[in-house]
Amino acid sequence: MVKNDAVDLVLLENAAELVRGVMMSGTNIESVLKMLSANAKGCSVLNSQTFPIWKATKPYNKKDLTGTEDEYVSLMEPLRDAANSLKRGNPKGCIAGVFAVEVEKVDKSKGMEAPGHYCALMYSIAKNRTMVFDSMQAGTDGSFYTPFFQRLAVDIFGGTTEIPECPFRTLSLQLTGGFGQHWPLALESVKPRSLASSADKKYKLSMQSTESQNHFCYMWSIWYIHHLMLDLDVTETETNR
Repeated sequence: MVKNDAVDLVLLENAAELVRGVMMSGTNIESVLKMLSANAKGCSVLNSQTFPIWKATKPYNKKDLTGTEDEYVSLMEPLRDAANSLKRGNPKGCIAGVFAVEVEKVDKSKGMEAPGHYCALMYSIAKNRTMVFDSMQAGTDGSFYTPFFQRLAVDIFGGTTEIPECPFRTLSLQLTGGFGQHWPLALESVKPRSLASSADKKYKLSMQSTESQNHFCYMWSIWYIHHLMLDLDVTETETNR
């Protein structure tokens, strides 16, 4: 590690995995959101859930699919029922949730767990509109997974969706999503043409970036919901990045 100047990356990875282990345990994501909502008048929280991509429409194709429609619906319907109940009980409030999409197909029969990418959904009952926040987005351009989250928002809440302006407008809070196949921002503007077509070299360079250890989509999602609960302007927030 020392010889290859990789100590910082290993420490970041270890820290990320320690935090992930705590947050993914039990209902800790929901517990954090409920603590935050205690100071937000009229805001309720849905249980977190991870969904498969099941529909082969743009930008998805068959190789992107991670589950079936039946699997998706069986996970989505209880959340839709809970949301409908909350709407009736608080017609002027809001409903928040942190949800994930499976980004890789695995053999679950062998006890394998699919890696996921999280988003934040914040639904205004009065406006019948859901803010869909994806930490991999840049400006108001969604990431590869944003269309799925938009569809999920409509399935759960109905109404319309809106992609909020990302902090810093042109930069992304999580440019690579922690996935090695994406170029880090520092390499995006200087990548040599000779490497553009080399997936292997691209992966190796990406994995040497600290952005490759930015696996905190669930924390960025909680961060965004907290700002909306406090009615803060996210685009003006300093994160010391």
